[in-house]
Amino acid sequence: MSQLSVATWNVHHRRPDAAIAADIDNVLATGVELLGLNEVGGHQPAVGASRPNVGHVQPSGAKGAPSSALLWRTDVLQLLRHGRLRATKAVYVGPRGAGPAHMHAKFVTWAKFLHLESNRRIFALVNHFPATIERAGKPNITLRRRMRVTRAMWATNAVLVARFAPRGQVLVLGDMNWDARTDEGTYADAPRAAADTMGLQTSYEALGLPSEGTLGGRLIDYVLYPRDRPNAIEAVGQRIFDVNADHDHRVLAVDMELSAL
Repeated sequence: MSQLSVATWNVHHRRPDAAIAADIDNVLATGVELLGLNEVGGHQPAVGASRPNVGHVQPSGAKGAPSSALLWRTDVLQLLRHGRLRATKAVYVGPRGAGPAHMHAKFVTWAKFLHLESNRRIFALVNHFPATIERAGKPNITLRRRMRVTRAMWATNAVLVARFAPRGQVLVLGDMNWDARTDEGTYADAPRAAADTMGLQTSYEALGLPSEGTLGGRLIDYVLYPRDRPNAIEAVGQRIFDVNADHDHRVLAVDMELSAL
């Protein structure tokens, strides 16, 4: 079996480039081989800093825009293609809730890789969902505009998963702003049910809920992977950790095993 360590992290866009660049170095130094980032709009220098054996994809975005990026170890993964698909245009979502009242256009950033050791194709999709979409384990229907953006994000992921799943193993990463501790699979807007409709599962379902959270005590950052391909890819471990003393989110890293083709 081959190994692949996959992680997702929200860098907090208000931090300076130099701090973000150093934190990314620290994440990669833990053995992470595929890293999805959120809130990197405008931080091209931090994401794209020259690092030995590390590649990156970062669609351009305005400073502070909650855009996403991917980094990977080039001695583990070979980039084949990449792109992004727009889920929504810029939209007014109202002054209530976290984040700005006017939300930037939302995209799903994706890349196709060859995992060199197993010879498997890996598709990674990176997301940043709207904030304040869950309240006490239920969709926050008082913020209907945010919920509409959420549904558009899931629909966009579903389109990409349906396109890529016949060709390889699909991993969906990101800040999904729904606490896994409250997600029992009841609501279509929540990660567990949405993952299931795409033939995926969350690492929390497979490996349990860690005692620590990714934002305070909440588990709102996710790695989703194929549910019914145990002979191809399987989550075997997960860890949550800090990379700086002034963190907003913590890093979620999930260790995968892949069988060779």
